[in-house]
Amino acid sequence: MTSRQRGAAWILGLVVLGRVLDRLDLPFEKTDSPTPVLQAAAAGAPADTGAVSRRAALRSDSTRVPAAASDRMGAERIAINRASAEELRQLPRVGPVLAARIVAWREAHGPLRGVDDLQKIQGIGANTAARLAPLVRFD
Repeated sequence: MTSRQRGAAWILGLVVLGRVLDRLDLPFEKTDSPTPVLQAAAAGAPADTGAVSRRAALRSDSTRVPAAASDRMGAERIAINRASAEELRQLPRVGPVLAARIVAWREAHGPLRGVDDLQKIQGIGANTAARLAPLVRFD
């Protein structure tokens, strides 16, 4: 293999790796609020009190609803028992497949009564349900 071929293989590998990382949607993006460590430092607290590891801070931020999503939703929450699949797609992390599953579950089992019913739908776990709870209403 020539050096040109090795270089081309490296570039192709980096492109593929970049696409894989994009698909994984890891929490490497800038958050709207600082992590608890930075909040404690800004408040003048000693470093040993309230210090949270970066991994724990990322884990706690993962259940938080992004500010952009809550701003987009405004004060109106989506009535999950009456919303169409297209309206459900406005929710964060709800694509066409998950929206169709919500509608199908609703038709098969009746209206959703709360977050517990939301977790019964395939593809919605505890984290996703916690993220959606402030954005929907169950009436």
